[in-house]
Amino acid sequence: MKKEEIHTLFKSYEDAVCVIDETECWSARELQKLLGYSLWQNYINVIHKAKDFAAEMTSVNVQAKDLQGEVSITQEHIDNNAAVRKMLTERDIIPENLPAAEDVKKVERRLASEEKKMIGKRKK
Repeated sequence: MKKEEIHTLFKSYEDAVCVIDETECWSARELQKLLGYSLWQNYINVIHKAKDFAAEMTSVNVQAKDLQGEVSITQEHIDNNAAVRKMLTERDIIPENLPAAEDVKKVERRLASEEKKMIGKRKK
């Protein structure tokens, strides 16, 4: 992700924030749009995007804050992951309570099977 994209994403999140009793929070419906998922139930996608977002935040902040050395960069990464996790848990999205993701090989087999079915339907 490019630096400009990170700043745009960050601004989108900042623009979507609402303050209730001096606490910043986001509507899950707003996050749904910002994170690009179509169904409420697709939380696993949210988790993956949250991890990517935290990593990108670290990347941008390492440069912006001119962080040097493993200790300061590690702490920045921990802080960013904690902030993203806090936001998710405040919205009742608990990563460890999500169903396990499907095995990649299982998904590949299912997709291949569905593709064969579609080809068969086209020939009819």
